[in-house]
Amino acid sequence: MLIGKALWTHLNKKAHMICELSPYACLPNTMSIGAMAAVLGKHPDLLYAPLEIKGDAEIHALSRCQMVLTEAKKRAQTEFQAALAASGLTLAAARKGMDGLPRLRRASYRVPRHGWIGVGANLVSQLARERAS
Repeated sequence: MLIGKALWTHLNKKAHMICELSPYACLPNTMSIGAMAAVLGKHPDLLYAPLEIKGDAEIHALSRCQMVLTEAKKRAQTEFQAALAASGLTLAAARKGMDGLPRLRRASYRVPRHGWIGVGANLVSQLARERAS
């Protein structure tokens, strides 16, 4: 199930990374990591982090998680820059455009998906569509 969800998430652009937390020496986890190796061979851009947690190894788990989060952050920033370029907006123009559309600034506003993974990139695309209409 984990492998299917990871593939679905990756192929449908729902997340920049998939993180799996499991207890140390868990047999299902060991099997899924082995099967996931084959999936990663076919989808090398899938960012997958299996983290085995032991009671006394919290620092190890945190450092591995931070490494993967750093890569996910880089991907999100790259995607955001690509969304800005695709929309023809600069960051300053996007911020100024947000001031003119207060409904987009509400915490309850649900940003429509426009083919990007991150909310920021999708918001830039929505802003560009709002300006065009």
